[in-house]
Amino acid sequence: MCVDCASAFEPGEGLLVGSFAQGLFLVHSECLAAAGYVNARPFRVNAGPLCSYCMLPGGKMAYLSELRAGDEVLCVGRGGEVGMGCRVWGVEYGV
Repeated sequence: MCVDCASAFEPGEGLLVGSFAQGLFLVHSECLAAAGYVNARPFRVNAGPLCSYCMLPGGKMAYLSELRAGDEVLCVGRGGEVGMGCRVWGVEYGV
């Protein structure tokens, strides 16, 4: 599932996603172009399956399948820096 946000991520930033509330991974945004394959999409995180959790501001969690436009997700850097929450612009269910 892809999560599109209303603001752009910087290199090294993404969302905390996982299958257990206490075991999350930083899933990097698509802010880096893959030459000859796809253009950079700095607003998008290809977050994983619908049954995964995503970290929200305030220490809250939500299933990816529960995210809707206007919800707020937590933006995190590779060094553990926690940014402000960013608004979800939309979600895309891939095949």
